[in-house]
Amino acid sequence: MSSPLKHIPLFKLLLPFALGIVAASYYPHRISNQLLIAGSTAFSILVLLLLYMKFFRFKAFLQHLLLAVVSINLLVAGYLLAILSIEQYKDSFFINHTNQKSYATYHIVLTDELQEKAKSFKTEARILHAMSPGGQPIAVTGNLLLYLEKEGNADLQYGDELLIHVKPSAIEATSNPDAFNYKRYLFHHHIYHQAYVASNRIKRLDFQADLSLRRNAFTLRRTLLGFLKEAGFTEDEFAVAGALLLGQKDHLSSSLARAYAGAGAMHVLAVSGLHVGILFWLVNSLLKFLPKRTIWRISKAIITILFIWFYALVTGLSPSVIRAATMFSAIALGGAFRQQTNIYNTLVGSAFIILTVEPFMIVQVGMQLSYLAVLGIVYLQPKLASFWHPKGWLLRKAWEITCVSVAAQIATAPLGLLYFHQFPNYFLLSNLVVIPAAFLIVFAGVATFILHPIPFIHIIPEKILYYTTLALNKLVGTLNTLPNAITTGIDLSNAQTWGIYTAIACLAAYFAYKKAIWIPATLACCIFLMSYQVYERHLHLRQSVLTFYKVRGESVFSFISGLEAKLMASADFASDEDQLLFNVSHQMWKRGIEQPEVLQPCYVSQDSTYTLYALDTLVILHQMKSANSLPILPKVDWMVVSHEAFISLEWLKKQVPREIIIDGTWRNYKAMKTEEWLKSQHFLTTNLNRTGGIERSLISEGFTIP
Repeated sequence: MSSPLKHIPLFKLLLPFALGIVAASYYPHRISNQLLIAGSTAFSILVLLLLYMKFFRFKAFLQHLLLAVVSINLLVAGYLLAILSIEQYKDSFFINHTNQKSYATYHIVLTDELQEKAKSFKTEARILHAMSPGGQPIAVTGNLLLYLEKEGNADLQYGDELLIHVKPSAIEATSNPDAFNYKRYLFHHHIYHQAYVASNRIKRLDFQADLSLRRNAFTLRRTLLGFLKEAGFTEDEFAVAGALLLGQKDHLSSSLARAYAGAGAMHVLAVSGLHVGILFWLVNSLLKFLPKRTIWRISKAIITILFIWFYALVTGLSPSVIRAATMFSAIALGGAFRQQTNIYNTLVGSAFIILTVEPFMIVQVGMQLSYLAVLGIVYLQPKLASFWHPKGWLLRKAWEITCVSVAAQIATAPLGLLYFHQFPNYFLLSNLVVIPAAFLIVFAGVATFILHPIPFIHIIPEKILYYTTLALNKLVGTLNTLPNAITTGIDLSNAQTWGIYTAIACLAAYFAYKKAIWIPATLACCIFLMSYQVYERHLHLRQSVLTFYKVRGESVFSFISGLEAKLMASADFASDEDQLLFNVSHQMWKRGIEQPEVLQPCYVSQDSTYTLYALDTLVILHQMKSANSLPILPKVDWMVVSHEAFISLEWLKKQVPREIIIDGTWRNYKAMKTEEWLKSQHFLTTNLNRTGGIERSLISEGFTIP
């Protein structure tokens, strides 16, 4: 039996290269480049010298040895390429040329469109120069995450150059237990600092950066979005049409995005192979009239490739679009020269190109899901489709869509559970409608954009586009109201995710090669997964944890005992799904709890100075306002202080709480001062502004939620 990788030679090169990048992602240390290069070169020379001396006689062994040499060098190359792409390690990084503790003036260019937030516009910028105290520009590198004051800045666009006077601050690390690591996410996008910019600290420059091609693409996207607004699209329909056709997701509300994710239809809102494939088919159909001679076939391929890549540029060059554009470009070239392309080599080649240009794309969820989905469809869909051959065009198409949906779901579900902790139970039902609707929306959208200048005629595709999008939104909304539409709170560890993928691979190998050895291998994976689940459940049943969360402007803490949890938070925070997801939910899911119960205090003082929480033998006093004195209680285990309230030293000496918590409602400098003062009085104090959220184990005290 020949190796399944025999016809995918590039994969043997991609694997060590990708592993080197992943290593740099987890261990981004400034190791001497010269040392790494010298080490890999010395090893390579040693092996080649031994080969020259005919030290090895077996041909097969020689081949493996040469592959090992190439792999080690590619591993080092991947690591070095990733390390060299990290801006903050470069001597030209802007922080190395300015005083970090004071304001400085920077010459920047906007590298993203404005995203409207509640009190500001969010965008990204590349720093071109830092201004010296004498006003001389110093060429620097680096990126900034900017929050611009709304007044007077709504018309700023991608490519605009500005002078800003700011004091950049480092992106903070993850604040709460098991929460999404936003700092790591931005690190992989080469953003390490952020700043808020008031309007009076912005000066617009008359010239613009040399970003004309991408700027024009973004301008075209805004123009096309304007066509949809002129057509009278309502908010949700405009948001979905803009995301599906042009990759513009900024207008999607949180509730609409959750609805599509819950229905298993989020993939249609991310421009990917489905959208590029539709356009590829459309362009080929329109150019079908061209003669079959070689020159015309090449011309057709060039036109198709240019159109595909321009569309990729307009939609933002996401990893899924780059992958799809590369694949369809290879298919177009293969058709021009009448060469059959190997889809797996095309996939691996596109990944090589992407990672060479931007190494850290390998850790982006979009790229991982995109490649897994295509692999699943290419490998599994034909095998699933072969189980049944229905008669009739409609039934045959429905079966094909079902097979595509199942294949993609098998390939992406474990990773989706790892990252998003939910599973759409009606994904088969939704995809039977969503995929045909996406075809119709893309066709109607292209017709709308092309025919817009023609009076009256453009109304027909506009109406088709609007009502198809409206129907799609209604369907997605309806699916989310069905019983058990979505399973949430699923938590997978990295080990479990790898275990599931190994089981899937072993099972696929059994059906492909009919070798009995793959059956016990699959069973071994299943036994590992079940054992892991039993062990995890055992830990969850025994857990007893008190958690204090760092949330800016809020006081939030929770009690977890076994599989029950109670949350203390304001009504606004407890009802804000986005805040809960970012700060609390991931910890709850990891501990086997789908949804905590909002905890009610056992006592609130008449003037709302303090609140008491009592759980079994545990007492927590939450001081919300300044008070010269507080009641003397039999005991206070934890004391939470909010809103910079005055703390009575006399009361503290009488009560002596086990620990004092300064929560996220304090300003940093006040919190630091108060923490120093309390520690000088020998009170155990934790300042959440400094430490982030904390967990305190209560197992030794036998604490349970009554």
